[in-house]
Amino acid sequence: MFLSDQNQSERRIHQRFNFKEPVSFRFPDTEESGGCLGQDISEGGLRITFNHFVRPRTQVSLNFRLKEDFDPLETEAKVAWAHRVPCSDRYQLGIEFENKGTQSQDSIRQYIKSNRVR
Repeated sequence: MFLSDQNQSERRIHQRFNFKEPVSFRFPDTEESGGCLGQDISEGGLRITFNHFVRPRTQVSLNFRLKEDFDPLETEAKVAWAHRVPCSDRYQLGIEFENKGTQSQDSIRQYIKSNRVR
């Protein structure tokens, strides 16, 4: 779960962890695709750095590796929020995973658990 407004109090239900890995994306509505960089990850979603504004609730297909030597994960998601990076033309996007209960989600959960003990 992500905030819809940066000024509201923290309401996330999942702890976030640094995640500086490449993320491939595809927007089914426009067929736009490409790559971006992850910023952090939780069981509920991912924060990425993006080149332009994307409207919240926009569907997106993601492909990424939790670590370099892991198999790639594919998951369906939606944009939860978008905030412009100060002094930049880039945006931070909050991405909410939609495939709860899938093998990808299980892999993300295991990755998160392994990061908690560090």
